[in-house]
Amino acid sequence: MNYKKSRYGLSKKGFEMSFAWLFAIIVGSAILILAVYFAVKLINTEQNGVNTQTAKEFANLFDPLQTSVEESKVAAPLELMTETQVYTSCNPSGEFGTNIIRLAERSTFGDKNFTKPGEEISVNNQYIFSENKIQGKKFYFFIKSFNMPFKIADLMIVYSEKYCFVSPPALLNTEIGNLGGESHNIIIKDSVNGCGNAVTVCFNGEKCNINVICSTDDCESGVVKKENKEIYFINSLIYSAIFSSYDNYRCNVQRIAKRLSHLSELYADKARFVSGKGCETGLYGDMVVLKEAAESYSKLEDLTQIDGLAREIKIKNDNLICQLF
Repeated sequence: MNYKKSRYGLSKKGFEMSFAWLFAIIVGSAILILAVYFAVKLINTEQNGVNTQTAKEFANLFDPLQTSVEESKVAAPLELMTETQVYTSCNPSGEFGTNIIRLAERSTFGDKNFTKPGEEISVNNQYIFSENKIQGKKFYFFIKSFNMPFKIADLMIVYSEKYCFVSPPALLNTEIGNLGGESHNIIIKDSVNGCGNAVTVCFNGEKCNINVICSTDDCESGVVKKENKEIYFINSLIYSAIFSSYDNYRCNVQRIAKRLSHLSELYADKARFVSGKGCETGLYGDMVVLKEAAESYSKLEDLTQIDGLAREIKIKNDNLICQLF
């Protein structure tokens, strides 16, 4: 058969060649698309594993940070290679509840968006106070011991933004300096005007991102107002209320109340035991009342009542020759 050019400008051979090339292009494109798809899927899978591992390492940082006899502890900032989003949440279920951490890093592939967060990492023995999502390459930590009246937990504060405390009480001014001050992204000013782009925390009535209303001169109790929420605090929980989201704060306080109830029961048992050994503390009934108050905790406003009971117990214990704790 002759494959001469027809009057329409095509020959059978020409048609067959064109179809072969077209078929090759289609098949090649399909293979390329599939290759890219599986490559991206593999990268995402590997990145998810990296995010999960990083979250585990992030959570492991908290173990050596816990305080012993000191009231607070400052850790060196954590600097990561890439910009990272840290998601924290809290679950009050179970005996003492848990904190949950997930991480996502900015992708180095494609559109440079953040990757899908890795798996959830549970942190059972710590109380992590943070916004629901913090983002950056550098993260800051400090720890405050929480006593009521005996030690209950370490409050672990995590943040990435710069904070500006405006006219804080003298005691807080000193404490902030001890917690690292400017080296830990916290500055102190007399007015909002000197805060720049920092998150403002005001104690003087100025309109700020976060407003603190102290019930006492040393701010041992009061209310933190942020995002249209009123967050009641006592003692060192003031830092938790400032740096944490409302949901994380409320959940972690609920977890702390569970722990307080458990420890109060143990101290009640100890008071009864040492009484039989000739060490009468007279605190058995007080510890039972404190246990029941913590057990019936339901809202943040209950903190004030529980704190009052704890302060009375501390005064009694401090005046004992045979102290319970």
